[in-house]
Amino acid sequence: RPRAFPGTDAMSGVHTLRTFADALAVRSAIDAAQNAVVIGAGFIGCEVAASLSSQGIDVTIVEPASTPLALALGPRIGALVTRMHEANGVTVRTGVGVAEIVAGQGGAVREITLDDGSVVPADLVVAGIGSTPVTDYLDGSNIELAPRDVGGGIACDAQGRTSAPGVYAVGDVANWLDAAGDPRRVEHWNHTVEQAAIVAADITGGEGVTAAVPYFWSDQFDLKIQVLGDPRADDDVHVVSDDGKKFLAYYSRAGMLTAVVGAGKVGAVMKTRPKLLTPTPISELVPDA
Repeated sequence: RPRAFPGTDAMSGVHTLRTFADALAVRSAIDAAQNAVVIGAGFIGCEVAASLSSQGIDVTIVEPASTPLALALGPRIGALVTRMHEANGVTVRTGVGVAEIVAGQGGAVREITLDDGSVVPADLVVAGIGSTPVTDYLDGSNIELAPRDVGGGIACDAQGRTSAPGVYAVGDVANWLDAAGDPRRVEHWNHTVEQAAIVAADITGGEGVTAAVPYFWSDQFDLKIQVLGDPRADDDVHVVSDDGKKFLAYYSRAGMLTAVVGAGKVGAVMKTRPKLLTPTPISELVPDA
């Protein structure tokens, strides 16, 4: 379930975005909105900000981290995402949080007070501040849950096995061990498809399934941001192409290629997939790395 901003349950004009009904509610509010605030600059927040701005609404993103997408892609690529949003008229406020969402007459949102004391007018607010895995139905089952600091959800091994014999978990709620043995909970549909194939092979005793290269994308304004591989915020980032709008970057860790991120670079991103299927030194792609 999405995390709601505290104290806004009875306030109109404040939304989260997780379900189809949530999307319809946000869309129905667009025509009457003039000033929107998006709390959180992860992928959901950035996509919502781009969509609202494209509808002619004045949009402000508020993000406590140093840049949008900093936790997912690191601050260097986050700075390029900031540039894209600002070029399209979005105000990006980073390094600051929301202190209070203030309602006006009739209980509708009127403005946002930030923790630096500044005030941002808002008649539409979308909070993209993460989600909490729904595991209440497992109460009393003794199935082990993953700690919150590694994403929460149902603790699984690398084949999706839970602590209960014969019970597997896949999807958003499943926290699997990755190739390095670290627990990770991933919320991408193609990841779930891959998990299902791995579980099916384990149940049937069939041939092991080779893990595909992780992949997802985010459409923002007229660009598709693609992420191929396993980028981490503290990886080394090598921007190899940047024309002021479109860009391409390689990620490396301990001298080895870990991921490719591109905006408006569909072909260039996808052609690197073979390099991510086998260990590839970053020096093969960036000679002076």
